[in-house]
Amino acid sequence: MKQLAWLVAVILLAMVTVTADAQDKVMLAFKAKPGQTMRYRAEGTLTLEAAGQKLTMEMKQTEKVSITGVAENGNVTYESATESYEMTVNGQKMPDEERPDKTIITLRPNRSLVAYQRDTAEPDPTKLGVRLFCATSPIFSANPVGVGDKWTHEYKPDTDIGIRAGNGEYEALAFEKAA
Repeated sequence: MKQLAWLVAVILLAMVTVTADAQDKVMLAFKAKPGQTMRYRAEGTLTLEAAGQKLTMEMKQTEKVSITGVAENGNVTYESATESYEMTVNGQKMPDEERPDKTIITLRPNRSLVAYQRDTAEPDPTKLGVRLFCATSPIFSANPVGVGDKWTHEYKPDTDIGIRAGNGEYEALAFEKAA
């Protein structure tokens, strides 16, 4: 009888542990509502040393993102515009560059790119903006993830948009509750 009670206790403990593990995993998805607006501030420093010379570039940028539409399939379309941008090289402020008025981006709920359009007359035959977007924007896993989980995404080439073949490797390092 004690062995049966012990076995039941071990099974219940295992079930609680499995349930706790399942609850620690979340399904990542990009969701928004039309009309929502977000502002992002980015700061970065790049230091280079070559041929005995040191170069330090500092960048500060504020970007406004406005959700313009959400399709039935969950795809989110938004406009992104740079509100402010400042760059210094070795402490010297660089002249303001002309920035495109806006970029219109459509993403699937897993954050993979559907469409990318810059509002500029300047040609972009190499589609550098798309390449940089893909290189700096994580793609969410198709499965629920918890801290320490790793996943990959295969980028299939799409010449119309400008996506090149490649692979992305991702890992969930931590979760934080948003206020």
